[in-house]
Amino acid sequence: MAGGKETPRQKMIGMMYLVLTALLALNVSKSILDAFVNIEENIQVGNITEHQRGNAQIAAVLEKSNEKDSTGQIASPRAGVIYNSMQEIDKLTAEKIQFIDKLKLMVFQAIKEDLDPKAEKPICILEKGQVLNFSDTKNPRLTKSDDFVKPIRMNLHNVQKKDAYDEQMLLMGINESIEQPNKAAEGFKVWDQMLDYRAKLPAIMVNAVNEINKEDSTKQASVFKDPKIVAFKNIDDLGTKIDGALKGISDIDLANNVKKIYSGLSKNEKIPDPKKETGPLHWIGMTFDHAPAVAAIAALSGLQSEVLTARADALTYLAGLIGGGSYSFNAVEGRAFAPPAAAAGATIKMDVMMVAYDTEKQPIVNPNQGKVIETKDGKAIVEFTAPSSGEMELTGTVGIKDKNGTVKYAKYNTTLQVV
Repeated sequence: MAGGKETPRQKMIGMMYLVLTALLALNVSKSILDAFVNIEENIQVGNITEHQRGNAQIAAVLEKSNEKDSTGQIASPRAGVIYNSMQEIDKLTAEKIQFIDKLKLMVFQAIKEDLDPKAEKPICILEKGQVLNFSDTKNPRLTKSDDFVKPIRMNLHNVQKKDAYDEQMLLMGINESIEQPNKAAEGFKVWDQMLDYRAKLPAIMVNAVNEINKEDSTKQASVFKDPKIVAFKNIDDLGTKIDGALKGISDIDLANNVKKIYSGLSKNEKIPDPKKETGPLHWIGMTFDHAPAVAAIAALSGLQSEVLTARADALTYLAGLIGGGSYSFNAVEGRAFAPPAAAAGATIKMDVMMVAYDTEKQPIVNPNQGKVIETKDGKAIVEFTAPSSGEMELTGTVGIKDKNGTVKYAKYNTTLQVV
């Protein structure tokens, strides 16, 4: 992610891919197949949680957009802007989730599974109001649903041919080559779909912030151009490459959230062959080569997990832009800020304010000069060495966690007169 660390959820999905790769050359036993069924079930449960996390943010913003002040005016005009951007995100997300669901259904069609939700042992578990067109061989899909962002619930325990793999390899375009897959294959298109999501989701976030900032003529519009990263040495190298695309974003908090989301959706397109028998393998080939049907479905559910996590993160960020309730405080303190220097007898002005802070959430300060020696009572003490004379500029960033645990950063800048 942005800070070079993966969440436990990402690590679990990463381990699933590694285990899948390690099992490719083995005679897959029933216990291993059942293990993949259980892994996929856990991913589905996690996907439901991520889906709900995102929906909670939308509901909160919708409520805010309908609130009115004492004069009858909309209390938070920007809530409407944010809600519209959230709808854009959900439209984009639904496209990707439904496409991946289509691939799952096509895998089951190829191995002749019964996809009828009314079957004695149904694979597809429909919710109230959902209608599934499971007989369409070109585009099987939900034709009716209250929420197309939510993946189709499936029970892989009811799959009869759990170990079939030829059919899904043909669908993914790797039946002839795992180094150079057939890009025209329907399954291979999931790679491009994921890249498309990675490019468009940050753009929606940036556009939302720009729309809000129109209220303030002093704020410069941010620009994000997809760096199209498909190769990186490690997470640090990925972060460095993303940073290059963030130079057009003046809002540091927006930049950090874009980086987090872009990083979480990034993969190396080419991966060295662990057997060292061929050249680099395409990610699709590496992931789906000789994968049993249930393992292939688990990998596809893993991609849905990445999409839903990115969606929830983006929605959480946008919801935080409304203000009013994003932060918690349990202490207040008076602070005064006088000029760093003054001439004898001069009239000076001093800023005095009441500062609220959370004693359980101390600020995170990253000074460009000096070092932090103490952090308490809502403030950090930065120690530095002053130059021999002249003026010293002091810069850096300061951040604090909001109620969602997301760190919001802002730049600081001040000067010191050295005498």
